[in-house]
Amino acid sequence: MKIIGFLKYVLPEYASDFESGKIFMQNLFYYKDEGVPDTLIKDLDEGVACHEKDPNNYIVLFQIEGESEIHQLKELKSLRHSKWKSDIENIKIHCFTIITSEDVESTEDGLYKFKTSYLDSLPTYSEKRIIYITLDPNHFVNTIKNQLLEKEYISYRMGPVEYFDTKHPLFDNFNDIDNVLDTVFYKPNLYTSQREYRIAIYGYMKQSIPYNNYSDIWTKIDNLHNIRIKSH
Repeated sequence: MKIIGFLKYVLPEYASDFESGKIFMQNLFYYKDEGVPDTLIKDLDEGVACHEKDPNNYIVLFQIEGESEIHQLKELKSLRHSKWKSDIENIKIHCFTIITSEDVESTEDGLYKFKTSYLDSLPTYSEKRIIYITLDPNHFVNTIKNQLLEKEYISYRMGPVEYFDTKHPLFDNFNDIDNVLDTVFYKPNLYTSQREYRIAIYGYMKQSIPYNNYSDIWTKIDNLHNIRIKSH
């Protein structure tokens, strides 16, 4: 399936920055904070490789400090094993919503529009946001890459997020992970509606990535139902 565009949802107070060509890079720990107002973006497991296990298949033992007796933890309703890298605090991310060739359908005038199923699957944020669209995702991604190539002492990765059911795909080989950025490109199925494409950077000290030609890449839109797309 081919990525043909991105949507970007921006809070009104940050719209002027976005329209001036600044990609705000949020620290990963922001999304792990219990105080994040929008539950759709809050994820305590950002950067964590977890495995939800069937508690009926395991025996959990524990010992109280200072006592010799070993106890069994009974009637477990859930069991989780989590792993994470100590340096995930140095990661910043920026996210977009993916549009693929399977998300559009032809119209009578020879153009394309969003399928109803795609529109229904999009995230519903609790806070009002302004929507922007680009139908030239490769140009945008390459523009940001060129900006980052000029920076020293950072590493970055860009790409779609993969969603999983109960076991993080990197869980079994977690100790063999060479790049800590790999851990933030997997999220539980709970967040599938986000359909994320991510920019993730390690060691970037600034808060935003500036770039030129915003108006050549992005368009602010009022209603996704009215969008018409030329042949892709």
